[in-house]
Amino acid sequence: EQARGHATTHQSDLFAFGVVLYEMATGRQPFRGDSDAETLASIIKEEPVPAVTLAGDIPPELDRIIGKCLEKDMQDRYHHADELVADLRRLRRTTDSGVKTIRTPGTGVTIGARTIDPSAAHEEAAARGRWQPLLLGAGLAIVLAMAATTWWLRRPVVGLVPGDLVVVADFENKTGRPEYDTAPRVAFEHLLAASTFLDVVRGGRLEKLRADRLGDTASRIDRVIAEKLCAGGGCAGYVLGMIVVEPPGYRIDLTLHRLGRQGPVATAHSAAASDQEIVGALHKAAGDLRKGVGESPTAIANSYPPATRSLEAFQIFATAQAAAIENYREQLTLLMRAIQVDPGFADAYEAATVAHQNLGQWHEARHFADEAYRLSADLPQQVRLLREVLALDVKYEVYAEAELLKSYRRLYPLDDGGANWLGWLFLEALDDPAAAEPHLRAAYEINPDLVDLNLYCYSLAHQGKVREIEDLGRDSEHLARVNGSGTVTTFWAAAARDDAMATVQASDRLEVASFGGNLDLLARRTIARLYAGRFVEARDMAQAGLSEVARSNAAPIAQMFFGASQAWLEWRRNGRLPDLSPETIKAAGGSLFILREISLLAEDTRAVTDLKTILAVQEENERGSTSRFVMEMFNMARGTLAQAYEHAGDVDRARQSYTKFVEYWTGADPDIPELVQARARLAALGG
Repeated sequence: EQARGHATTHQSDLFAFGVVLYEMATGRQPFRGDSDAETLASIIKEEPVPAVTLAGDIPPELDRIIGKCLEKDMQDRYHHADELVADLRRLRRTTDSGVKTIRTPGTGVTIGARTIDPSAAHEEAAARGRWQPLLLGAGLAIVLAMAATTWWLRRPVVGLVPGDLVVVADFENKTGRPEYDTAPRVAFEHLLAASTFLDVVRGGRLEKLRADRLGDTASRIDRVIAEKLCAGGGCAGYVLGMIVVEPPGYRIDLTLHRLGRQGPVATAHSAAASDQEIVGALHKAAGDLRKGVGESPTAIANSYPPATRSLEAFQIFATAQAAAIENYREQLTLLMRAIQVDPGFADAYEAATVAHQNLGQWHEARHFADEAYRLSADLPQQVRLLREVLALDVKYEVYAEAELLKSYRRLYPLDDGGANWLGWLFLEALDDPAAAEPHLRAAYEINPDLVDLNLYCYSLAHQGKVREIEDLGRDSEHLARVNGSGTVTTFWAAAARDDAMATVQASDRLEVASFGGNLDLLARRTIARLYAGRFVEARDMAQAGLSEVARSNAAPIAQMFFGASQAWLEWRRNGRLPDLSPETIKAAGGSLFILREISLLAEDTRAVTDLKTILAVQEENERGSTSRFVMEMFNMARGTLAQAYEHAGDVDRARQSYTKFVEYWTGADPDIPELVQARARLAALGG
């Protein structure tokens, strides 16, 4: 850009990085000339020899990455460093480049299988000398970028690498105020968790780590305890904090330590003029600490300030977020307390939306989603978009939600959360595994530690892609923080192969790998046994699931799953489907996705009563809805009811259900094949 007289940008630095990477891979520079003018002309006009041509042992993907860095047109180059990082991480996961540099006295430099003779290297150095004056002109930007890259790679913080686990110790409270014994640590822990560099161990993960390392989950975490938690690979490092009185307010000091290193690897200091400014000071300190370990400035800038200035509200909110994932009622109680302390706390409204949604409380969920969006008017666009998506989600505006998520993915292609959400929507709501797969794959490539690996494997298994699941298992074996990831892929590969016994065995290992006791794991073990025809074992597990649901106040979907499984097993045993329990009926009335599953169960067993009741509940819940997805789910249930009524000989009800089915689909989608069948059945029944 500078050689052409154009403005330089961060993409010019990425070009410079490509120059360095090219020379590291090949031992020579991509652009050379016998004079300054020729070198400039080479930079502007010539395409470098592909790196893979000069070094045949480098991966083709690395050659592609280098080539993209060195594109002449900035529009064809990487737009952001994060995109380059994502490609390099993916390359690191999928292959070992095999490129090794070895130097011994009196020999050349060996790069892969090639050796550069010292005399040849001397000639290259002489050639470089002929264009050294360029450093004072157009080439200065490149050299500065090279120097910046060298500094970055050799910066003092070598003790931590992206993805390292860290734990936050209890702050040393020197204020004399007991309310600051735990609140600053809990709030800071939550704020630091926004880091894309550090993986903060908190909530249930921290409790388990404490139980494993200490046999104790109650004592305060000081430096000694933090080091014990890190010992043996529990964590890579820990944060020590202190809050002291410094008139007119407070000072907060933080240090980040790597186990086994003397002194901190990063420090941060912040001040708060009053109690109301402590949360803001903690947020600033978290940003400074992230900057100290080398996290991307863009990632730090995207972590918007907390939506409340109340430390009390923030502590309650952080505690709610760390609550057990299956205990949404406990979480919701805490969130209501946080909102009571600060009625303008947008983050708490968003979390309450999800909690109400998981509890099947859709009217409440919609209220809180609208409030979360309203209170987000002054927040960054990315946050507002996601809250608009959530507001559509709780109204079952699935198709509009999908379109908005596609737009979000184009704006924020490196957000694994958006990719995962869109993948889930295609897979679970729209029943399109093929459409879900690329988004779930993108989420995995962006952040393999946080992606829902079950969803990704589920999308592949539905398409019979056994080899892809097995490849994913090999790729994810070294991702130790994805608990039991290899077993997850083994489970889904067996399911995709229709290997019932292997699926059962993998589901049992899955429990061991993921610590056991989790309702989701119990559900998978139940499903595996249903699939394998081991009905007695499945019945016992379904009963155990219902007992655990009652004990833990789990989400309605868990009640519905185990209740319906138990009913289906009863039908398999004696040919009669018992009525679902009132608890299961209530749970099933809370979600259109459950309505769909009950419809499929009714189609299999020709049961009518429960489906009719659940549909009536749903129709009342969605009264006045204009959602196309809502209407589709209702009419799928009506079609199932029509078939069941006809099978039972109830002609009047069958005719009524077929009529509603035909009326809806004639106006909505007259080309679906089910409409032809329904018209034929209606005609046969005299309708």
